[in-house]
Amino acid sequence: QEKELPIQFTPGSQYQYSGEGFSYLQAVIEEISGKSFETFMLENVLLPLGMTSSFITWDMNSVRQIAKPHDESGKRIAGKYVTPPAGSEAAEGMARYGAAAMLMTTPTDYAKFLLEFLSPKPADDFRLNAASRSQMLRPQFTKNERAWEGLAWALEQHDGTPMLFTHAGQDAGYYCFTAGSTERRSGLMVMLNGDAYLPFLMAMLADPAGPPTTPETIWPAFAKRFFAA
Repeated sequence: QEKELPIQFTPGSQYQYSGEGFSYLQAVIEEISGKSFETFMLENVLLPLGMTSSFITWDMNSVRQIAKPHDESGKRIAGKYVTPPAGSEAAEGMARYGAAAMLMTTPTDYAKFLLEFLSPKPADDFRLNAASRSQMLRPQFTKNERAWEGLAWALEQHDGTPMLFTHAGQDAGYYCFTAGSTERRSGLMVMLNGDAYLPFLMAMLADPAGPPTTPETIWPAFAKRFFAA
């Protein structure tokens, strides 16, 4: 029998990765709105922001749109995103992973979401006001002298860069990363459908005229160039 997940510390006092935390938020949204999470997201986020190629659940009609995953050797991972779940399996998946991990989107669509922070429009029934956006991007917990956690966004600052907000996600066969600066009003995002993403990122972010870099130093070096004043 599954046990209830305990709250392990006072919110805001520590940081710990928690997909379940977003599942709790999903339940709150459904309770307050009286709508399913999928319907709420469609009506209040995806359609208002013009994210028409994004969805929370997928079916056979959307299979052709999904970039197929590959392992570290470049081999296609068989069986993933071939037959959509149905019935109780689909309902359980939505309840457990909907808000935490089930958004399907494209680089173009996610860029529209990113622009809501980089070049925000006036608040309306769907868009956050300036105070709410600032709260999301305010350091809530200090990880070290260069890194903090905001609300859903990670925050970091390197030598020669403004404060950056970032987010990364990874699943078998997939990797994505995004970063932005409200001060520079610029951002970037990368979506890859393979586990062998590190060599690609190293080649993409490297400075052709610069010295050799390592996986630990290449992002700060690139961020300094990309987000330069």
